[in-house]
Amino acid sequence: MSLTPENYKLTNYLLTIRTYIVNSNEQLKAFHKTLDDDKGLKSKRQMVVYVALVTLALTLSAATVKEANTFLFKLDFLKPEGLMALLFIANIFCFIRYQNYSAPHEQTLNNIWQMRLLSDPRVKNVNHEERCFEGILEDIYTKIYDDNNDKPVEETYTIEIKYKSKFIFLRYLIVSYDHREYDNTTIKSHNLLTEINLFPYLKLLWVEIDLRGRFIINNRETLDLLAPKLISIVAFLSILMRDKLHIFTDLFSIVPQ
Repeated sequence: MSLTPENYKLTNYLLTIRTYIVNSNEQLKAFHKTLDDDKGLKSKRQMVVYVALVTLALTLSAATVKEANTFLFKLDFLKPEGLMALLFIANIFCFIRYQNYSAPHEQTLNNIWQMRLLSDPRVKNVNHEERCFEGILEDIYTKIYDDNNDKPVEETYTIEIKYKSKFIFLRYLIVSYDHREYDNTTIKSHNLLTEINLFPYLKLLWVEIDLRGRFIINNRETLDLLAPKLISIVAFLSILMRDKLHIFTDLFSIVPQ
């Protein structure tokens, strides 16, 4: 959709709409330091990984602990199967504690990724020569900023746009309109599944998959946060399905000649 001077004041848009253009690379560097300096996160990560690896070692090798040396006395386990119940509870506790510490960092990382998505020229771009938006979400962005059309500068809004994922295939643009004069904020949600055609929507999902994949591969933060939880989940499954683990372990057994 063309934004000609008659139907859209692009110059006023550039001057009066305060956009939040953040250098995601600089924010990612700051996030590196925050993540590395979080001692609480480090200790909980070590704890959840240690408990999960002990669980996996016992379930995959079918080992049983018959006694434990506490340096003061020895303990004999009359019911070794009870140890699995103890490890299961320990995995749950460590998982929850780790999630408490990792959740704020995951939200920050998600915000960084969202900024990269919305700044991708395939999704949204401003063509200054043609005075129009381009990309998959060009019609949505035109509709969003159309509220400021033909308004004087003092009545325009500060607009902040965020990308939000729900469930598997639902995607939204959450738009915050911050009124300059009355100091109030209006939030509006745009369901992209219903507001753009199916083909652009599928193209958007493909761009998201592409950017997410490259973000995970090229940046260590995602695996730093998710790997402990993945290991813990595998440990959960190994306890619940330990009677069928021989199907997996048999794949690595040496076949006699």
